[in-house]
Order: sequence, then C-alpha cells, then structure tokens
Amino acid sequence: MSAREEFEAYYRAHYYSVWRFVDRRCADPDITREIVAECFTTAWVRYVPKSYPPLAKLLRIARDSVLSRAPQPTIPRPEEDLLYPSAIARDSATAVLNAMKELPDKNRECLQLTLWENLTAAEAGVTLRLTEESVWKRIDRAKATLRETLETSPQPSTPQTDLEFSATDGTSRANAVLSENIQAADPTLIPQSFALDRRAVADLHKITASPTGTLSPVLRWARPRFIVPVVIVALLAGAVGFFRPWAAPTGSERALAIPAMLEIENSTTETTESVTRFIAQLEAAALAEELPRRSAFFESWYIQLGEQSATNTQGAIIPEETEILWSDDLSGTITARAGQAYEPSNSDSLVGGTDIPPQGTALRDENYPAGTIPVLFSTLPPSNADEMRKYLEKNYGITDKNDPIDYMNATQALLGEWTLTPREHAAILKLFASFQNFTLVGEVTDRGGREGVAFRLTSPNHSRYQRLLILGKTSGRIISSETIYIGGSDIGLPAPSVVNYVLWKSPPPSL
Repeated sequence: MSAREEFEAYYRAHYYSVWRFVDRRCADPDITREIVAECFTTAWVRYVPKSYPPLAKLLRIARDSVLSRAPQPTIPRPEEDLLYPSAIARDSATAVLNAMKELPDKNRECLQLTLWENLTAAEAGVTLRLTEESVWKRIDRAKATLRETLETSPQPSTPQTDLEFSATDGTSRANAVLSENIQAADPTLIPQSFALDRRAVADLHKITASPTGTLSPVLRWARPRFIVPVVIVALLAGAVGFFRPWAAPTGSERALAIPAMLEIENSTTETTESVTRFIAQLEAAALAEELPRRSAFFESWYIQLGEQSATNTQGAIIPEETEILWSDDLSGTITARAGQAYEPSNSDSLVGGTDIPPQGTALRDENYPAGTIPVLFSTLPPSNADEMRKYLEKNYGITDKNDPIDYMNATQALLGEWTLTPREHAAILKLFASFQNFTLVGEVTDRGGREGVAFRLTSPNHSRYQRLLILGKTSGRIISSETIYIGGSDIGLPAPSVVNYVLWKSPPPSL
C-alpha cells in the first residue's frame, strides 16, 4: 500500500470522528470544515506512514485549533436546533446539555470525550494533556455534579430511567443511567462511520497533493486546491517545507532552486485604461454559442524548502504538467506528469540526472467514477461579474470580500477545473478591477514564452506575498499567475522570491 493509499484509509477511518468533535465546539460549519482539514493536513505533512497520530492526538490538534479561535470550548447548538426522535427525548437532552454547560470546562470535556467520542480515559488524557487518573477524577466529579443538578431541578415528565435517580438505585446504577442520557443528548447526529461526502473527498485530495514529510510551521495562506500548485496547500496548513523524492543532490554548497524573477517592462498606462481595453477585447472575441469546458491543462511549479532552511535543497526547477477532464456527472480523470527540469537562472538550460524525473514521468493517474471527482466548481461558471464574485465566494468559501488575493486564489482554483470562454475571463477581470490593490505593472514574457501584460495584487492579509496575474497580450485571457515572497518571515528565502507559478495551456494532442 502506497503512502497516499495508507493516508486515505486513515483519513476515512477518522474524518467524521474529528468532524463531530469540532462540530460540537464550533457554530460555523465552514470553520468546522477548515479546522478538520487543518488537522489532517498536519497529520499528512508532519508524520510518516504507519505512524500517523492516533485519534486522541488528532482531537488534541483539533481542540488546540478551536481554542485558538474561541477561548472557551462550548456545546454550541441552541435548543431549537437540536434534532431528536421525540419531544421527550428532546426535553431530556436539553436538560442534560443545560446541566453540562455549568460544569468546569475540562470536567465537561472528559465526559464528552469518553461518552461522545468513545475514547478511553487514557486517550482522553492525551487529548486534554491530563493523566488517566486525573481524567477519572474529573469524570467522577462531573457525574456527581450532574446527578445533583438533575435531581434537584424541575424535570420534564419522563420515565424514571431517563432522568430520575433514587437512592435505592445506588451510585453505580445512577451513573450508568446518567451516561446513557449524556450519550443520547449528543447534539451531533453524524455517525462516526458515515460515508465521506463530496467535499470531504475534495479536501482529501487537496491534502495529499503535497508531499509528506516533517515540515516547519511558518505561514498561513488561502484555502488549498488539490491540483493547483501545492505551495498554497502547505501555506494554508502553516508550513513551507517540502520534499520531492527525486530532488537533486543536496548539501550546504547547493543553493535553493528558485526561478528567476520575470523581467517586466513597466508601463505608463493607467490600470483602468488597460483593463477597459482588455475587457472590450475579450467581449468582442466571445462567441454566443461557446460555453466553458470541464477540463484544464496547466504547468505548475512550487517552492521546495528543506525542514530547517532554504539553503539545503535541490538545484533544479522541476515543473509539473497536470490535466483534468471531467463530466457533469462528476466522473473524470486527473493526470500529472513531470515537466522538463531546468536550471534556476536559465529556463533554456535544461538539466537531468538520476535524481530528477525525466520529462513525461507519470506522477498521478487517477480515474473517478460518477459522483466522485473532487472538484469545487461543479456548476457552470457565470459570465456576469457580480455573479462571478458570488460564484467564487460560495464555491471557494471566501469570507473576506475585500481581499483580492483570496479571489485570485479562487480564480486559480477555477482555472484548474474549467477552460473558460472570453466572457468568463472578462467577468473575472471586471471583478479584479473593482479592487484598489489591483494595479497594472507592465508588459512581460511569461515562463511559457508568451507575450503578456502583468497586473499586481496585494493585500494586508497577505503582506508577505504579492500575486501577479498575467493576461495574454493579444487574447486578453488569463494565461499565467505567480506568487512572489516579498519578505517579512525568517524562512531562509531572499526577497523577492518566486514561490509558485502556473501556466495555463491548451492540452497537447497526446493528452
């Protein structure tokens, strides 16, 4: 079993256990999904196969993430949102949950972990950083407090076995009944063995798009894409250390392989004037009957940093060529091959060697039956700028509607799944033109040798980076993008440095 297959089995086994844990503590389902993805990204990039963290440690990672966003863990769902099989069950659950809210945080969590997550006391201790003995003491205290609360407070009309505890039952019987009631009050209804939904599968492929290995946490970036260059995946996860099994010989004498900065001839044209010209050009080229196609073909490269610094990695640029072909029934294929390696200072100086994959080496070759291909943009992209904005926000999960780089990341993801017509390119350009931090830089030849015009996107939320969006000089289409590190972190990179680029192409006849 490959590392990717082993991780997929691990992911499927624990996904909804982690989801349930986070869902109880987070009222926003989008944040819940983000935290769950972060947990598994951490497992993928920080651990090696056969030593992935056990569920208890995954939940600790999730708990830390929840606490970093909201200091107090809670039982988030309001009473009206609880779904139970009957009014009696709902009233019983409400009484139990209300009583649990009054418990000290860690006492309550000990109960939740053992009764809702089915962890042992020792495993709960791993999650909460407590000893097993301490967990048992907290469980005993919590149950004693709950018994007293539920016995003295007004209760709904329910059978004795539900909420009433008599002295004749004895403490053991009372605790057993209380445990049953706490389990029945679980506000998260998704079973632990529930089949993965489409978005969970999409997240899995985003995570495993990056190589595994021990990584250094440094940065955060926008949401990842499973086929777009995985620097974005890792920066979301707070990591920048990547390894390739075919990296060129390493050593302190070898500098990091970083592509040369593009040479841009600064323009004196106003941004608005240039954008208006390109939009008119795109709209004139649009054909009434032409629709976007469910396919994409692009070349991409992303930074490869060592575990400790940027000075001990490989000395060659190794791009990848990726193709996705899919249908409206969500079936399709994703194929990735090694591109032609070249020297960092000269894209015309090709390199090779036993540690570098020959051009065309298969890196990924996956077939998906109907309903399974992990795409984010499953519906037809709109050609209106306002509708395009909403489309990107909904499908990519954009929360900061004033951040142009977030929309650039979403656009890059969209172009990784669809071949757009001039109308959609015009809609995207109109969207970017609405941001003040979208400015014309000048004319450039991109890394594919194509003449283009570069625009810069900046954002206070991503102050260490700039994005370049390059339009074809004659077509006006988006033909490439670049991510530039401009300083601000101790990651061993000179500033400025290219950390990612994508070239969108027409598929060759062989693909």
